[in-house]
Amino acid sequence: MPKDTPLLRPLRLPRPSTTTEPVLNVAIYPYLPRPLQFEDAIRAQWQAVRPDGPELNFVDYDCYSADPPSTLDVFTFDAIFINHFQTAGYLLPISEPLDGDFMDFAQRAVTVEGQVVAYPQLGCLSSLIVRSLDVDLLDAVGSDGILDVLGVATDPTTPQPPTDSGLLLDYTGRTTDACEYAQALQQQDHGYDVPFQPPPTVDENAIASLLNYTKAAGRAQAGYEDPASQRLQWFTTGSGRALAGVTESLATFPVDQIQNYPVRAKPLAPASAQGENCFFVDGVGINPRTPDTASAQALAQVMTSLQVLGQGCRARAADENPQYLIPARQSVLDDLANQYPLYSTIRTIVLGSPRHAFTVDASVRDWLTAQGAVIRDQLLENTVPENDTIVVDDHPIHPSLAHLPVNLARKR
Repeated sequence: MPKDTPLLRPLRLPRPSTTTEPVLNVAIYPYLPRPLQFEDAIRAQWQAVRPDGPELNFVDYDCYSADPPSTLDVFTFDAIFINHFQTAGYLLPISEPLDGDFMDFAQRAVTVEGQVVAYPQLGCLSSLIVRSLDVDLLDAVGSDGILDVLGVATDPTTPQPPTDSGLLLDYTGRTTDACEYAQALQQQDHGYDVPFQPPPTVDENAIASLLNYTKAAGRAQAGYEDPASQRLQWFTTGSGRALAGVTESLATFPVDQIQNYPVRAKPLAPASAQGENCFFVDGVGINPRTPDTASAQALAQVMTSLQVLGQGCRARAADENPQYLIPARQSVLDDLANQYPLYSTIRTIVLGSPRHAFTVDASVRDWLTAQGAVIRDQLLENTVPENDTIVVDDHPIHPSLAHLPVNLARKR
């Protein structure tokens, strides 16, 4: 079985298409447990529907770091950037109506002023993974309710929590922190505008709500740089009572233990103001500059098809977990729920309450630049971790190639 751990290597870059060798440069979403599994599923389905090509050239691209280059034909991106990308001319409008199998929140995430501008592919939800039968944590309401159950960290200066006590939490990612802050603000105000319009100043109540998690984890744990998946190892060997992350974090758990780890949505507002779940959505966009729009649109449809989402999310062997990603298609989520017990729990979370799409208006990059680090520093109580850029053989390594399981929910 191929190993999906990203290798430390230079970036895979776009290459030009020629008359004799037509090429589509394509980028999948990099923060996946097993990105190569998705690439393989896309290649197989593309070969089935377009055996005569064009050839697919997979490119490393991270929407959190930069806008899509003009040479990138089809790309997957976090829909927090959809209004910025649409305003800047990076997205070709979709002329045909979306398949009704796409869930409602996913369709809203890729719609700008009534126009669909990308295909929905995956959803994502801030989550808490707990130990089996920890009813108090599963039933706790609001971030303050979680803190009441976990209690304040007994030693906030030590990254590793005690056995069966405390919280494992990564607050080192500026984009992740800013988006959780925005969702906390929406939950406390019950104001689920699509897109979110960042206020000019940071709301103290939203910060205070998220600080409940810093208190439960301790500053050293919340700010711990984790280049070797240490949080996951600590949690699965007994440290901590809960792990904050995303549902796909479960993909990296020991297969023989996975049934012992229920998952729930992570409440971001206090119990007194608790709102509904907000989902991130990854969309597949078509660059208007692509010379072959027909093939690019066909590829985008393949990347969001039943076949690719099913094959991309399932376990490939008995000794492997599924990826525990949230497919944007209802039928795929239903199939996964029928096959895997934890996916049944995820399906209940997704369908069990009003679902809101989280996108940000066209000011998203300016907002992240101006407030991302400010929010992160406040959540870490001004204990800022050192920069962890990776360089190998004088080549800076793209964040998508340096991610490890616990970093799936960490966007710089």
